[in-house]
Amino acid sequence: EDLADLHDAVHTVARRSDSLMQFVNSYRQITHLAPPEKKRVHVGDLFESVRLLAEAEWPGCDEALIVEVEPAELDVYADRDLLEPVVMNLLRNAFQATAGIDAPHIELRGRLNRRGNVVIEVRDNGPGIPDDIARKIFVPFFTTKKEGSGVGLALARQVMTAHGGFVRLAESDGGGAAFTLTF
Repeated sequence: EDLADLHDAVHTVARRSDSLMQFVNSYRQITHLAPPEKKRVHVGDLFESVRLLAEAEWPGCDEALIVEVEPAELDVYADRDLLEPVVMNLLRNAFQATAGIDAPHIELRGRLNRRGNVVIEVRDNGPGIPDDIARKIFVPFFTTKKEGSGVGLALARQVMTAHGGFVRLAESDGGGAAFTLTF
């Protein structure tokens, strides 16, 4: 009986230790972002890499995912190693938001805005983000997900700030969420 109690206690300490390490690693990610090593990144190539990662994580996602780059030769001056996880996280959020929908629709688009700035958009037709939550989503460690860390969108903001750009949330045309990265 004492051995079983000891085993349970050690298991509890190990589980709490793992949670603490995840927290510390997440905090380090947000607070110690390396300066971006900017190079010319072809947006179409970036999107293809992200699409392949998405397909590995969500087999069959191609039915719901629309990828478009206009103009086709669109490039962005950015750190691909910092940008790719941001785009992937936005896609992950979109897939999670549309998980219970009969006809999920997710768009990943690259374009130039009227001022000639490169814009990357991730839109979905999920339930959207209520205003009271939308005000908090970029705050580090804020999450509405049971398994969420609250790091993804805070890190997206940090990465975009480091690139001299910004990330914004709006309502998608289909009523879901629309995240825009503007460089």
